[in-house]
Amino acid sequence: MSAVATAGAPALDHVGFVGSALPRLEAAMRRLGFSTTAPRELMRVDAATGAPVSLQQWSCHAVFGRGYLELSAVVTDDPGHHLAAYRARGDGLHILALGSDDPDADWRRCGAAGLPCTAPADASRRIEYGTRHGEARFRWFMLQPQASPEGLLCFARNLTPALVFQPEVSRHPNGVEALCEVVVQVESPAAAAARFAGVTGVEPRADGEGVLRFALAGGDALTLASPQALQRRFGDAAVQGVARGRFVALQLRVAQLSAAEAWLRAAGVACERRGAELVVPAREACGAVLALRE
Repeated sequence: MSAVATAGAPALDHVGFVGSALPRLEAAMRRLGFSTTAPRELMRVDAATGAPVSLQQWSCHAVFGRGYLELSAVVTDDPGHHLAAYRARGDGLHILALGSDDPDADWRRCGAAGLPCTAPADASRRIEYGTRHGEARFRWFMLQPQASPEGLLCFARNLTPALVFQPEVSRHPNGVEALCEVVVQVESPAAAAARFAGVTGVEPRADGEGVLRFALAGGDALTLASPQALQRRFGDAAVQGVARGRFVALQLRVAQLSAAEAWLRAAGVACERRGAELVVPAREACGAVLALRE
């Protein structure tokens, strides 16, 4: 199997933690050394009128040089809300957005692979951080829950990247600079491989027992790992209590690993060096393991 991303492969755009109370998510992430933006309401664009319509979701962000963390709270109990199926599981890492140059083409590829999706649509959120303010615009679609039981998996094209990725909000006390890898826990990576190949347009390569890795654009990776493989990589304590069949871990690049470790330990955050990674247990990070590397 190829280890090289095919032309047009997606990248990692962002991941999202969803909780019942946004201030609680913000406090947890700030304790880990992430600076977060002020919360803003997310909007969709009405296809018929072009008018903004509330998505009934408030979010703030920890923005990096590449990628970002989204922290969200949903303010409706509508079972038709796009996060309803995943919110029922409780707080956690429920969103994975793949960056796309052409979401409509990716939508057609997913459909051809037999993966039901919502229609591509436009969305926006107000940006009032940094030195440039305005309306950030996106085009996106998501897989239906039956095609992505692990969490909300979507494709997004950021139409205003200079507005979103401003250096004034991309510096964090923990030194994180980029989102590099998302790890999905599945009982059998081999059984899930065809579905994720249909999603990404990339064939995986084996990376040890119980691990399949999809090489994405920009050096990013999407990894499928069995429960046993998660334990080997991150350690028993780090994965204790991690829910099965979910998005469960992130790898983040930092400027200097020793500085990140010193900052986390000074903040009272448990962490452990495992090879080239500094691992923060899921219990410290809203249910997802964080692995920091240089």
